[in-house]
Amino acid sequence: MSTTAVINLSKGDVISLKKDEDFLSNIRVDMTWTNPKNEVIDADLSIVCAALENGKEVLYDADHFVFYRHTATANKSIIHSGDELVEGGESVCIDLEKIPSGVIAIRFFCTIHDAEKRRQHFGMVLGANVTIINTKNDTPVASYDIKSIGDHMTAVQVGAIYRKDDSWEFAAICDAMRGDLSNVLAQFGVKATYEE
Repeated sequence: MSTTAVINLSKGDVISLKKDEDFLSNIRVDMTWTNPKNEVIDADLSIVCAALENGKEVLYDADHFVFYRHTATANKSIIHSGDELVEGGESVCIDLEKIPSGVIAIRFFCTIHDAEKRRQHFGMVLGANVTIINTKNDTPVASYDIKSIGDHMTAVQVGAIYRKDDSWEFAAICDAMRGDLSNVLAQFGVKATYEE
């Protein structure tokens, strides 16, 4: 039995989720981190996930924005691990075979809760890492570190899964921005109706 090496990704890299003849239909996107250095208040990072319509940068539907307060789509194709309030990480499980045909991309973001109030930003977060797991055998497929995020940036698009012909690809993006969860929602024309 052969062992597949974990692919080390950098910003801008793209990998196919079809390995040999095996389509990785069930994956988990893990994000881990270490709390800010010399901070009394721990950073509360959260992963959010948006499934986008074919040909448009808008949500497929409201059900397909998944985060710690809405942890799963109705058909369980995307499932969030829930809020992690301490140092550690969060994850999103995706069954790509259940994703509606009208979805062309699934984008992953990470935000810092109450970043402005706590005066925290990603320049203070240490050891942030994203790992793609094949959940059929719990084996890491690819991994990359979130690096070179400037001070005062409080949200980052860590990556995206794109539909490619009859399969899917994962892209390591790592684009930082200022703002919170409501700002991420606003990118897709969604107005937040809750307290973050």
